[in-house]
Amino acid sequence: MRRPRDAILLLAVFLFVLGLGALAAAAPPEPKESKGTVTLPLSRWRALEDDLAAPAPPHPAAEGVLWVSRRIEGRFRKGLWTGRLVARFDVLPGGPVRVPVLDHRAVLGEVTLDGEPAALLEDGARYALPLDHAGRHELTVDFHWGRETERFTRTLDLSLPEGGPVALEARIAERGITPTLAGGALASFTEQGGDTVVTGHLDGSGELRLSWKQSKSSEPRGEARIEAREHTLFRVSEALVTGQSRIDLHVLEGETDTIRLSLPPGVEVLRVEGDAVLQWHPLATEKEGRVLVVLLRHLVADEARIRVDFQLANQPQAPIELVMPLPSAPIPTVGSLGVLGPPGLRLDPRSVEAAERLAPREIPEELQALGTGPVLFGYRFDKSPRIVLSASPLPELELARTVVDELSASTVVLGDGTERTKVALRIRNDGRQYVELALPEGARPLRSFIDGREVRPALLGQRLLLPLRQSERLAADQTRIHTVRAGETLSDVANLYYADPSAWQRISAKNRAVIPESGSLVEGTRLEIPPAAEATKEAFFVIEVAYERPLHALGAFGLEKLRLPGLDVDTTKAVWHVYFPSSHEPLEFRGNLRQASRIKYDPFRRLQWYLQSALGVSTASAGGYENILQKRRAIYNDEATGGGEPFAALTEFPLVGERYRFRRILLGREIPEITVVYASNGLLSWVRHGALVAAFVAAAFALRRRGRAPLLALVGTLVLLVCLAHFVPGIHRRILWGLDFALFLALARRAWPRVRRLARAFARAPWLLARMITARRLVAAAGFSWLLGELAAHPMLLSLAALVSLSAVWFRLRILAERRRSRHAT
Repeated sequence: MRRPRDAILLLAVFLFVLGLGALAAAAPPEPKESKGTVTLPLSRWRALEDDLAAPAPPHPAAEGVLWVSRRIEGRFRKGLWTGRLVARFDVLPGGPVRVPVLDHRAVLGEVTLDGEPAALLEDGARYALPLDHAGRHELTVDFHWGRETERFTRTLDLSLPEGGPVALEARIAERGITPTLAGGALASFTEQGGDTVVTGHLDGSGELRLSWKQSKSSEPRGEARIEAREHTLFRVSEALVTGQSRIDLHVLEGETDTIRLSLPPGVEVLRVEGDAVLQWHPLATEKEGRVLVVLLRHLVADEARIRVDFQLANQPQAPIELVMPLPSAPIPTVGSLGVLGPPGLRLDPRSVEAAERLAPREIPEELQALGTGPVLFGYRFDKSPRIVLSASPLPELELARTVVDELSASTVVLGDGTERTKVALRIRNDGRQYVELALPEGARPLRSFIDGREVRPALLGQRLLLPLRQSERLAADQTRIHTVRAGETLSDVANLYYADPSAWQRISAKNRAVIPESGSLVEGTRLEIPPAAEATKEAFFVIEVAYERPLHALGAFGLEKLRLPGLDVDTTKAVWHVYFPSSHEPLEFRGNLRQASRIKYDPFRRLQWYLQSALGVSTASAGGYENILQKRRAIYNDEATGGGEPFAALTEFPLVGERYRFRRILLGREIPEITVVYASNGLLSWVRHGALVAAFVAAAFALRRRGRAPLLALVGTLVLLVCLAHFVPGIHRRILWGLDFALFLALARRAWPRVRRLARAFARAPWLLARMITARRLVAAAGFSWLLGELAAHPMLLSLAALVSLSAVWFRLRILAERRRSRHAT
């Protein structure tokens, strides 16, 4: 029976294999790689070549990353760079960052971070390293750049992110070369074997542009024939004329390593720079006069460029002759010169020889690139020009001034995340018509006031345009009329018009008929304001703007970013009052303003204040009734005006929550910003209880177990809790109570057998208790009672006193136990 069954099985296997062979034979063959041609326009091909040859744009510096050091080293052979980048950097706290590393066109090899394998992500036009923890790190990247070609490529163009200086060590597979490092400083280049080792440092831009040429033979091939093109830009001031010349040399025949420039009388050379410049020095000869000799690094047989900075003295209000260094004969020179428009001076051409005036649109780009301002006029020349200018001072102009002397803001943050802010600006204006306020994103303006009168500003997106009161020109017999508002005093009116509250007597003397003898003003009274001592006086007034901004609701833990409006004028002094909900507590403030209240100081000062509050005596009084809102307003105004603070920004909404004050002087046009790291009271309560439990467990473990490990665990736990206590208030006392409970439990466990024996003895013979009462013990009991009374009067000192007492008892018992153990041993 088995043979037919085996035969059937073999037949089935044979048919299956046969079917697979048939399918393989029926499958079409894989297509072979075919070669072909692609036809492109010549302009398109050149554009592609330019895109490939263009250097990568510099990458912006990453926020939150500080570069400590960077070093790039490797070998360059036939256009291929094989090297390594070693970077050390610090990541600042504040969340995850992406550290820029390399251009994305590099081919990466092995990457390690702090000795462990890592990976880089392609982030746009660069490779970046994502990190989510702060601290110092070391990154090592092996990479390749470029591609190997049959012809020698003598340029290395590599882009790194901006940062600190970069150390460079490059081995070039050539000998007898002269390297040039455009993006930094070249330190040395030496020949080792068949290579040339180049060392140097790159600047903070991170752009590595290393090029080199074969050194020329020291034997000249004949007298050089040179043509020169020069562009010179002059900057004229009242007593000095400075100039900058860019000279392009074209060697038509032969080669040279020296350039001679003729120096007119009075020209003082300050600096000579250029890729081929080795050194320079002025020289006086009988035949040529004063000349400037420029020695080049090597023999130049094609092109070279040098830049000469010079100056010449100028007598005030005297004619100015524009002279400059020019290549000495027989070098023919053509070019252009221009003059920058000087501030405060009027320049006019007085005489022009051997030069042709250029129209503004004909001024060469090479000449405009030498300066940053507009070129007042320019000339073209083909031989030594002589141009004389006349200079005269321009009349002085009276400039308008607008500045915010004092900025005061009050911001109330509600539990649902709504931010309500009112900003008061005390502005000093001379001739400006409007001031622009850029409200934070999502803000909705509520009301605006100028000197207490409501206005409707122009709203352009998130920008408010508010009209300004301008300065007025008054003759000696002209006056202004002011209508008194509710609550206004003579000092307020004097401060408004004269910027001096003490000048109220001038207004009082002018309006004796309408001002009562008491000196208090009545609303609606019209006062005549006499002119100030000066004919022109700046206007002083107050602008108030209130707005509301919806934010996300406050959670158990998070960040809240607050921002005041941006101004297009400078601010001298700023004070910001932030009211945070009582249900949450700020743990840390960050921003460009300095915190002036509720500051978290160092542990030593905290200990000092803790002892002061623990040992101080506080009194309470229940006499008299006072409106709590009025009391809070009085305290607020006293704090705002008592310590040199500016006026308070009156708000149209209740000032609820805990107040935090921030200050800044000389703010300029920087926008005030504050970031609040907060936590809810419920979360902080759990944290405080957790600190108590952690201190208790660590102390109990250290007291119960002997050895170094429990003690180190206790010390580490206490250090962590103290660091946490710097941000979360109330943890210090929890730490003390945790240690107290652990010591009390350890002492109770030790004393329990003895207490139990004494209890049994007293239960059998109660009269023994009366025998234990002695005068000494009564005095000790009285002293202990007095000590407990003092501790009850200072409750904040109770935990610290308990820790000291329990620690003393514990160490006393340990000493007695050691003595008892030593006696038994002897």
